[in-house]
Amino acid sequence: SMLISAEETGRWKIVAVAVGSILVQASLRELIPGLTGAIISVFATVIFVGAALVTWCEIERRTALRILGAYFGFSIVLGVCSAVAGAAGA
Repeated sequence: SMLISAEETGRWKIVAVAVGSILVQASLRELIPGLTGAIISVFATVIFVGAALVTWCEIERRTALRILGAYFGFSIVLGVCSAVAGAAGA
C-alpha cells in the first residue's frame, strides 16, 4: 500500500528487490548461525532493501523509510523467533 506511487518505476523492480532480500537474508543466516546471525542478517537485509528502493526503484526517501521501518520490525521479530526456536530444537 505504501508503494502506490511506485507504479512508474515498474513493479518488477520491487519484486526483484523482494527476491534479492530473501537471498541476502538466507545466505547470511546460513553463513552465521544462531541469534547473532539472525540479527546481522536482518540489518544487512534492511540496508540492502533501503539502498535498492532509493537508488534502483527511485522511491523517495521518506516513503522508503516508512517501508523499511515496517520491514525491520517484522524481520527482527521473525528472525529472532526463528533463531530461538532453532536453538531450542537443537
